[in-house]
Amino acid sequence: MGNATWPWLLWLLPMLTVLMKGTIKPNLMWVFKGTPTSLYTEMSPFPNIAHGNFTVLTDKILLKLLGEETFAVTDAVLGADIGVEKFFNIECQASSLGHIPAVLADTVQALKMGGGGLCLTAGVPLRKEYTEQNTPLLADGCCNLQKQIQITQPLRVPVVVVLNVFKTDTCTKTDLVSELPRHDSAFGMVSCSHWSAGGKGSVDGAGAGAVRETANKRSHFQFLYNE
Repeated sequence: MGNATWPWLLWLLPMLTVLMKGTIKPNLMWVFKGTPTSLYTEMSPFPNIAHGNFTVLTDKILLKLLGEETFAVTDAVLGADIGVEKFFNIECQASSLGHIPAVLADTVQALKMGGGGLCLTAGVPLRKEYTEQNTPLLADGCCNLQKQIQITQPLRVPVVVVLNVFKTDTCTKTDLVSELPRHDSAFGMVSCSHWSAGGKGSVDGAGAGAVRETANKRSHFQFLYNE
């Protein structure tokens, strides 16, 4: 970067600060069924991109709105090395939260892509490796899911794997994935149909029930380091 670029950057910084000053505030919205939700703010993912989490204030507002008998799902994104790790070890120390299960959401298509399948492109018909059985490709991709489960184990939090089932998924595919969490001492895997049935598909098939059951179990959660 040349020396001539720095004056332009210094001139832009105050403008960016003015644009971004409101993004730290919680952005409360409602889904069609009336459930409160907090989405990324008007500046897209930039407010949380360095940390991979919502703010403590956002999580506590949602918990207060939902009440004691309801669960709030908070997104820990940008990989387990950023979102999950920082949520449990930094945010939970500031918020006194953390005695909760970790929910890993996945799809057969994503697992196949992790196993070496060609990248999926929006608007382009699925390639045959995604629509056909191709269990070897799926088995190769399951290593990624196994690694995500292993990352959470030092935290000593229970793990629920939620598989979003598409119309192209067969019982052979889902059965193959379902064996992995048992092998890695996770709570287990549940198949949900929210791809086709929306919110109802997350409740039916023990999806939400598995999370509730896991959350009610005694947790041995521990921080990996001090804040």
